[in-house]
Amino acid sequence: MKSIVLGLLALLISACNGSRTEQLLLNQIQALVRSAQEADKVLKLNQIDGLEWDELLLIRPYTSFNSLDEELSSNKVLLATEIDARDDITLMLFKHEGAVVGVVEFPRAVFDFSQINSQTYTPKDTILLTTDNDK
Repeated sequence: MKSIVLGLLALLISACNGSRTEQLLLNQIQALVRSAQEADKVLKLNQIDGLEWDELLLIRPYTSFNSLDEELSSNKVLLATEIDARDDITLMLFKHEGAVVGVVEFPRAVFDFSQINSQTYTPKDTILLTTDNDK
């Protein structure tokens, strides 16, 4: 019984740390985006250092889970975001060595990443933060 309680406690602490980490990551990315918007409009992805990652995928609002690969379409954290029915966020899906290590619900009110080409990014990449209003 004691081992079950300790196991559940460890699971709860792990879940809380995950959401806290993703909140810290969201705060960091929001600050980087705001800073880039005020400066040269270039988001340098190597400045995102809240977790170890080697791949970033931007998932647009209303993206159907059926359009994602099998691994992603069954990811419980990703499913919980309900991105297929939401238009207020773009998901930033961070992977390391093929495994999902972070999912950030980035608010489109801060910056609308849904206007950015959907592709896979690495820490070496940059994203130009322009909108139709900037042209």
